[in-house]
Amino acid sequence: MNSTASSALPTGFRQIDDHLLGGGLVPSALYYIAAQTSMGKTSLGLDIAANIGSTGHRTYIVSREMSRESLFDRLVAYESNVHRWKIRPGIWERDYKEIVKAVLRLSARPMILDDVSTSLADIRGYLTGEFGDTTFKM
Repeated sequence: MNSTASSALPTGFRQIDDHLLGGGLVPSALYYIAAQTSMGKTSLGLDIAANIGSTGHRTYIVSREMSRESLFDRLVAYESNVHRWKIRPGIWERDYKEIVKAVLRLSARPMILDDVSTSLADIRGYLTGEFGDTTFKM
């Protein structure tokens, strides 16, 4: 990667950024992650969104396979370093504290989790504000 100025946002994964023009994701571009089932597409996408969201940049994730709540659970697990299976009633106090901290950090980020959009027109409507407030809400 060259050292010239770039508007690209690093994904937080050097192996990916080194192969992207500009060294990361370019604002206003649309990116797809494609692979066979159970290859980690959702996890990778959420990890990238969490990394970019932690810098204050708005991120928007669309999933037709998982609910917003399930996506948020995955984000909490990533952010707290607590395994997803531990995010349930009766968790250990230490894990609980880490999860609460993670939820507070995530709630301050401009992230949108969308499990409703079915077309590019729907996505465009959310991104341009045609559908009202698009800040993340649980």
